[in-house]
Amino acid sequence: MLRWIARIVIVTCCLAVMVEAAVLWRATGAEGYTKYPKPAEEESAESGSEDGGLSDLFSDTGLEDAHGELEELPNKFALGLAPSGPDKHVVSLLTLAGPAGLAALLTLVMPALGKRGKKNGASEE
Repeated sequence: MLRWIARIVIVTCCLAVMVEAAVLWRATGAEGYTKYPKPAEEESAESGSEDGGLSDLFSDTGLEDAHGELEELPNKFALGLAPSGPDKHVVSLLTLAGPAGLAALLTLVMPALGKRGKKNGASEE
């Protein structure tokens, strides 16, 4: 009985981690890959240029005349569906929810595999 309660608690905690990871992924923009803000772009935006420096760089070319102003790219954190690199970008929905899902699956499947192994071992003797 105590083992079943422990399994229920483990599966519940694993499901909670998976749901929290999915909610965080959606709340940060549901990107494909994890993105972090770039400090250089933040500094250029704070230094006085209106659009982060990109439109000032191309202001003399006439690109804004025909198509309007250049759109500003978001410079914020976004949790990705998959990791985008081996460093800090390894955090993603897959790396957060994947191990939790595997732990929940193993918690549910291992008792059945253990009973099956005992039945096979007993029939061979």
